[in-house]
Amino acid sequence: FRRVLFRSKSQLSAHYTLANLTQTSKPVSTPNLPSSSEHFNNLKLLADALEYLDSKIGPFNIMSGYRTKELQNLLKSAGEPVATGTSFHELGLGVDIYPTTMKIAEYFGKILADPIITSRFVEIAIKPSQNTLHLSVRNPNETRATRITQLNPQGSYVGLSKAQIDSYAAPYRTTASTASGKGGIGPLAIGAAIAGGLALMLV
Repeated sequence: FRRVLFRSKSQLSAHYTLANLTQTSKPVSTPNLPSSSEHFNNLKLLADALEYLDSKIGPFNIMSGYRTKELQNLLKSAGEPVATGTSFHELGLGVDIYPTTMKIAEYFGKILADPIITSRFVEIAIKPSQNTLHLSVRNPNETRATRITQLNPQGSYVGLSKAQIDSYAAPYRTTASTASGKGGIGPLAIGAAIAGGLALMLV
């Protein structure tokens, strides 16, 4: 039995309610709502980051946000490439989005081109087969470098090399620097931290 402490109409930010970040079409026996203040506060942090993302790059639909352990296990059993027990979705820090005014590669590139936006997330992934992006917001205690990955056809998240990151970001760096009110933006320093190899993606 899970005690639900919060209701779907609870406001997380100016434009997001709890319902926006907990919606699911999957049949679950208990509401897909946080049962701890920690998870609720994480969702407020996530909502704030999404507000900023929307204002700087553009609108998107939320495909999946918070997931209870039951929902995460249900997705896993259905063959979805998700982790159980260590997922940022289960902590209220992870979200999958679908841009509504541009292709995901362009949206992904614009995120990577803006270091202010990039720094707000600890995970940024492009999922071409699902036509979505995965983002995990950085909480105040998170010190790890941002992981930038791509979901491959085999269902694994693979770290992108610096060259791959640059190929996505380069067309939008001037635009991003203007939007952020800064001068030129050099190559992302985080590229070296995740160059090549298999990334541990806590989705």
